[in-house]
Amino acid sequence: MRSWKTKMKEWGFNKNIPGQEKTFIVDKERKRKLEGKDTSFFYTDIKVEPDKIKNWKKRRTTKPPSYVGEYFCTHICLLLSNKL
Repeated sequence: MRSWKTKMKEWGFNKNIPGQEKTFIVDKERKRKLEGKDTSFFYTDIKVEPDKIKNWKKRRTTKPPSYVGEYFCTHICLLLSNKL
């Protein structure tokens, strides 16, 4: 089993796309979208589906909880009003 996996890697057959490649694809896709261009991505001659890129974006993008923003705004507003 191990030799089979080693040979597959040696030949360039990977089941998953490495994290660094995913980050590059997500960043490039975002940049091209801002420029108004559509882009297709290929990894080892296999097309990377747009749904897969969308899933990567969901996992990579983290939103702070809503209460953090409210606290920050309230705290800053109070600091500013106390200085006036």
